[in-house]
Amino acid sequence: MDLTPESLAVRGGSNRDVDSLMEKIEDAVADGFGPVLSIFCGTPVAGESHQETMRRICTDAGIPHPRVLVARTSDLLASGLTLEWDTSDGQARNHFHATFTQSVEESQVHGFISCFDGPMPNPTGGRGGRAR
Repeated sequence: MDLTPESLAVRGGSNRDVDSLMEKIEDAVADGFGPVLSIFCGTPVAGESHQETMRRICTDAGIPHPRVLVARTSDLLASGLTLEWDTSDGQARNHFHATFTQSVEESQVHGFISCFDGPMPNPTGGRGGRAR
């Protein structure tokens, strides 16, 4: 899946706590995924509003959370992260890993958090779900 500077990234939930996210990254490393956090991405199609793109991303991903965080993929890339498309393990077709450096610093997690707006209501209401 190709991303553009206008592409959006959505993370289910409202977690903006550095310690909690550091634990999630450590869990991902222990599970063999590396230093990653899951996000779901999509690129706006012609005539689609920001809200419509967000809804499509949340629908395609089946994000179960009633609240979500939203960022531009260009902001995540500018913060030093890499975005790797990952549909392994039954993940949704728009699932990506936001990948940190091997030695994750709190400042990197702060940078990740600062890219996101929200939390805001999930435009689908929050149902289904596959996010890790």
